[in-house]
Amino acid sequence: MKHTLPILLLIILVAWTTSATIRIELLNAQADYYLPRTDSGADGKWRISMHRQPRDQLRGLIQTIGLPQYPLTLIAITASLMLAMMPRTSRSTSIGRIAVICGSVATFCLTMAIYRGYY
Repeated sequence: MKHTLPILLLIILVAWTTSATIRIELLNAQADYYLPRTDSGADGKWRISMHRQPRDQLRGLIQTIGLPQYPLTLIAITASLMLAMMPRTSRSTSIGRIAVICGSVATFCLTMAIYRGYY
């Protein structure tokens, strides 16, 4: 019972970071895969156009959700490791499995954030 709250918080945190990653990737696809920037900044800074284009929406999403993803995914990975390493009982085995799955998903989200450059 004492591990129920941490595992629920971990699941909520991983669900949030996963939904943020999916939203950013969908907008990135609509913006013709602007991220990761391969032009070394030759395209200039991200400028907001007069029309709400997918690239503008992607910029706003990166500024509001993309940046907090780095520390939140690290917190999720650390929490999942701590929960997965706890002493084994019959109940904690399933909690450990859930923690490993959450840690794997959080690692994927962090990898996408680093690869695509959500900053």
